[in-house]
Amino acid sequence: MKKFLYVVFFSLVSVLVSTSCSRDKSYADYVHDENELIDKYIKRHKIKVVSTRPENIQGEWLDENGDTIYYKTPSGLLYHQISLGDTTAPETKVSSRAYVRYDGYNLWDDLVYSTSEKYSASPQSFLIQNKPASTSTYGAGFQEAVRYLRKGGKCSAIISFKIGNGENSTITNKILSDKDQYTPMMYEIRLVNVE
Repeated sequence: MKKFLYVVFFSLVSVLVSTSCSRDKSYADYVHDENELIDKYIKRHKIKVVSTRPENIQGEWLDENGDTIYYKTPSGLLYHQISLGDTTAPETKVSSRAYVRYDGYNLWDDLVYSTSEKYSASPQSFLIQNKPASTSTYGAGFQEAVRYLRKGGKCSAIISFKIGNGENSTITNKILSDKDQYTPMMYEIRLVNVE
């Protein structure tokens, strides 16, 4: 009986140790996992990534085959313009107040956040900042994407957790942080207005 108890005890200890060790990921592990996830998303959605921003296109960025073009910015943001918006409207810049509607998806295409009319009576508003705080609901990547738009414009943006958002309420009323949970996200953003 004593031998049996030792075997059970050591089996439990080894299970607990192996389980806790598998949860201890390094930052490099999270970055590696994120890069793999983004690469799979890009392949699944037939996205062409370019390092130079397409110019003189007010509509959607598509290549000659009709595949979606995403511009990879120096910060790592992957940005796709669906429509620029009103080209006679002022540019969105630091200290502007932006009014947005957006849907946020994880890279498995599940809707996580939404401020669409279905979930929110009014557009969300925030001040565009030069360097948003890491706890900001609208992080550096989100704000960078909005700065490319004019009033009425729409885009998609794949945002790594490094430039992701702080805490945000999900559509199931849970609080989720892109940064703290090492979660890359894809946002569809519409700039309703800018002041």
